[in-house]
Amino acid sequence: MMVNRRLISLFFGKLEFLQLPEVLSSIFYFTVTSLGYLFIHKPEVNIITNIVGLLYMAGIYPGSRKKKVLCVFLICFLNMSCDVMVVIFFLNYDIADSIGQIQGSITVLLIAVNSVFIRKLIQRKKKLIIYFPIGVVTFNPCVQYGNDLLCSK
Repeated sequence: MMVNRRLISLFFGKLEFLQLPEVLSSIFYFTVTSLGYLFIHKPEVNIITNIVGLLYMAGIYPGSRKKKVLCVFLICFLNMSCDVMVVIFFLNYDIADSIGQIQGSITVLLIAVNSVFIRKLIQRKKKLIIYFPIGVVTFNPCVQYGNDLLCSK
């Protein structure tokens, strides 16, 4: 939740005076995604609740709707790509029931590392925000290719 909020602030800038709406939107995001996961527990519902929560979080920032939707889908894509990478790495490890918890923890860590890396790149050169979506889009075929290689064996 905090990493997603920081990624949203990369696109729209940091809010200086509206701290209460930022906290309330984070609570809403946490509540919606948690309830969707606990009660329904389907991947489709998890994706939808993440998108709804992120749209609500992005909604408090000034900017066009088009930019907010693009921001949300890029964040979702980054999160899903990190999740896919971790699942691919742990594909053949069925050693314990807690492997799902380990995968979840590593996914969150990988998303946080990517967030810091992206923030540092953008802080160095403000124009890199334009090239970030291109890098994310070119990353997807690499993940797909790796997935095809692992599944074909």
